[in-house]
Amino acid sequence: MGQLKDLILQAQKNDKDATMLIIDMFNNKLQKSLYQVPFQEREDLSQDLYVKMIEVIGKFQVKE
Repeated sequence: MGQLKDLILQAQKNDKDATMLIIDMFNNKLQKSLYQVPFQEREDLSQDLYVKMIEVIGKFQVKE
């Protein structure tokens, strides 16, 4: 969990590599969840979820 905490703090300082590492950490779970959505809607929903993840990373409050 310490690694995720550090990555979040780096991402909040506009570190794009840290943001991508966080997204990669959750990508498998996200992709598995998308299989529950009709095929025609997956791409749009996927893009929306990635945008939402980036927004949440920016607002997430990390306890130090």
